[in-house]
Amino acid sequence: MSLSLYSNKRRITELFCEVLERLILSQKEIEQEVSAMTPIRHSTKQELYQRLHSAKDYIDSCFAEDISLDMIAKTAHLAPVYFLREFKKNFYLTPHQYLTQRRLEEAKYLLLAKKRSVSDVCMSVGFSDLSSFSKLFKTRTGFSPERYRSIALS
Repeated sequence: MSLSLYSNKRRITELFCEVLERLILSQKEIEQEVSAMTPIRHSTKQELYQRLHSAKDYIDSCFAEDISLDMIAKTAHLAPVYFLREFKKNFYLTPHQYLTQRRLEEAKYLLLAKKRSVSDVCMSVGFSDLSSFSKLFKTRTGFSPERYRSIALS
């Protein structure tokens, strides 16, 4: 076997072991998060964990749309009031706060990645009012959207 082929096989084995290690560590973290949840039975904790994360994934995938608490709770197959309480207890944010945070993260990315107007960025991340978007952006980042772009790109 040539040295190059041996080296490639060895590197692939190392990468495989690294991925496997990360998966195991990730699974342990998930188990710790599930164990920290309040429902009594472990199976109930697992089910609630999966439902809350599916709702969070829904928010991540539809953040630019006009989504309501009822719609998000429906994706988790939970009553809105119970969903709201459990989401906040597990993620330390309400679904609305998480949605706003997600929209602002995407707005930051779009302001830096593409030459789009601030109003276009505002609308494309799900805000309907430019002035409230600019005010919220400045409150959270300390800069107006235009200033944020100019500082980051300079």
